[in-house]
Amino acid sequence: MKLDHYHYFFKFGKGNSIFKEIYLKNKELKEGAEIHPSIYYGEWKVKDYRKKSSKFVGAVKDSTKKIEQIEEFFECGKKKNLDKTRFWIFCDGKVYVLKPYTRIKNGPDNLKDRKGSFPKTIPSEIEKIFSRDDLPEFFATIDSNQKYNRKTIALFRDKEKEICNHLLKNGIKNTIEIKHIECLNYLSPVQFETLIFLIFHHNNVLCSTYRGGTQKGIDLRIKIEGENILKKDFKADESGQCLIQVKKKNNGKVKEQKFSGNKYLIHLGESDKNQNILGRDWVDSQLKKPVIQKWLKFALKGFKLEK
Repeated sequence: MKLDHYHYFFKFGKGNSIFKEIYLKNKELKEGAEIHPSIYYGEWKVKDYRKKSSKFVGAVKDSTKKIEQIEEFFECGKKKNLDKTRFWIFCDGKVYVLKPYTRIKNGPDNLKDRKGSFPKTIPSEIEKIFSRDDLPEFFATIDSNQKYNRKTIALFRDKEKEICNHLLKNGIKNTIEIKHIECLNYLSPVQFETLIFLIFHHNNVLCSTYRGGTQKGIDLRIKIEGENILKKDFKADESGQCLIQVKKKNNGKVKEQKFSGNKYLIHLGESDKNQNILGRDWVDSQLKKPVIQKWLKFALKGFKLEK
């Protein structure tokens, strides 16, 4: 398995519980401190993984997701990859960047998790510590993104990787220049949903929210009254309402989902008005109002839009 590069979201115990208990309890960490980021997944050790022993095989039980994360971590722990690997731990109000300095090994007993699983660890030191308040919201809130927070280790790609490289090289002093046409890619999922809410609100559309899973697959409920320019894009039910699902990215599952009647999808993929799907072209067309541009500039803290 070839290592891509090289910045990883890392969760140290469920909800970073082990990181908090062992390293943060009653003390403040500083740069240079030694940390042993560890993965678990059962009562097996490093040699069991390498030999694919019955103990290891029985613990992972052909779970593709577990095996992928274990393999990713062990690849990071190879000597050839140590210098180019970084683990990013998002915990409470800070982000800790860990730099591995020696190969993977069995961790100490005090790092066992509550189930008695043995730690497999890559000894590291803290290279940098950032306050979340100083980071772009898109990155500072990434541990609330299910793409990452459901895993122990996940490789940062694309925009996340770009931000990691910038922060390691420049810290927080210099803003990241981005093209205006790409600005929506640097919004967090919640910010993107907020943007869609604001587009409706500032077009005199009544807009409520279903956030928190009140109704599965529905994020916003709207009602377009009177002569409104947005009426041409939406067909309401008898009560005049439409139900909207908002997704920042086309995750490949959109074609499997059906949107019809008064149910719509708004996302950053392609539009298909025959399927009640409004894409990036529709969103871009709604960004011209000065109040929306002002909000975008405010939301994109840490970024500088190229003119």
